[in-house]
Amino acid sequence: MLVTQRKAKALLGDSLVLRIDPRRLTRKVNCQKPIAKRIEDWLTPAPRAMCKSLTLPIRIFHPFAVGERWFPVSSPLESIDKYAKVQDLLEHRDDYRQSRWYGHLRDELRSCGVTRHKGIVMQSETEIADFFEEYLGELIRSMASTGYRDDRGADIGTALIGCDGALYKGTSGTHRFYAARLLGVSPVPLRIICVHRGWLSSLGLPASAAGIARLGEALRQVERCHR
Repeated sequence: MLVTQRKAKALLGDSLVLRIDPRRLTRKVNCQKPIAKRIEDWLTPAPRAMCKSLTLPIRIFHPFAVGERWFPVSSPLESIDKYAKVQDLLEHRDDYRQSRWYGHLRDELRSCGVTRHKGIVMQSETEIADFFEEYLGELIRSMASTGYRDDRGADIGTALIGCDGALYKGTSGTHRFYAARLLGVSPVPLRIICVHRGWLSSLGLPASAAGIARLGEALRQVERCHR
């Protein structure tokens, strides 16, 4: 019987949360539900809303373990624009107005009359300044002085496990993860949301509920390899 991502979370609970040194993780993938993402890519250039609607059942019942055909392609963290943006912000933390991130928000505000970061809406340069000082600035100062605090963000970041047991950063919780990596903060929690079937096979475990439920010690070994 198919083990979905939700079912794996119910089976393993907090065992799926690994606390690692972010400097030991070097690559990122661009999705959390690779089968749904691949099908959406195939459906392009159909409207995005249509693609999401057609793949909704797959996203809801997405398997926890996927084969080589479906495992997403990864990229070095240093090649990711968002990583470079956080790195640039840290380099300009004494004057964030010189950062690329500030410049992008300011230019978008001037062009559109509003700019956003996730659910934060900014309609003036004063609000952009407050965002950098009170939100990003405080987050960076806190992380640099007291480490990564789980209570400072709504969600724990995500990761996938590849065929050889290597970790790949997922798409959730990236800004805080990148900041922690660049600041040398460790450990940082990541929740495993998908694994390569080849990794399960190397452990002698099937991709069934019984096999997934026995992953606890293997997950701890992955954690130890990334500390």
